[in-house]
Amino acid sequence: MASLLDVGYVAKPGEDFASTGPHLDVRVLKDGKYIDPGTIRSLLTRLKVGKERTPLWQQKGSEWKPSAPITSGFGPRVAPAPGASTYHPAHDYGLGAGTPLAWEGAGTFTPGKGYGTIQTADTQGNPYEIRLLH
Repeated sequence: MASLLDVGYVAKPGEDFASTGPHLDVRVLKDGKYIDPGTIRSLLTRLKVGKERTPLWQQKGSEWKPSAPITSGFGPRVAPAPGASTYHPAHDYGLGAGTPLAWEGAGTFTPGKGYGTIQTADTQGNPYEIRLLH
């Protein structure tokens, strides 16, 4: 069985940065630049959510589906709150406060205030940094 790292939980209101409410913000960097998390869905199957440890993304036949709704996608957007960015370098997933998060397989996790960082690689050995916020 692959190793399973505890990588925190979805923050409760007021516990970290100002936010529009509980959700999981997933940012992916490749070569130091933000990329659309949807482009590495197969890698994000290793991010497990909830007590059941459901993969964040799942493939069913030829279709890929997130296990939680994407409430804010990657790229330009209308700022959801005053002071928020109009460019979103992440996917926000509608997960409730306190939802546990885990990472399955190779990688290291570094916690931070309001976020955590997973250093990992895909099956070809390409390095990625996955930042989990809120």
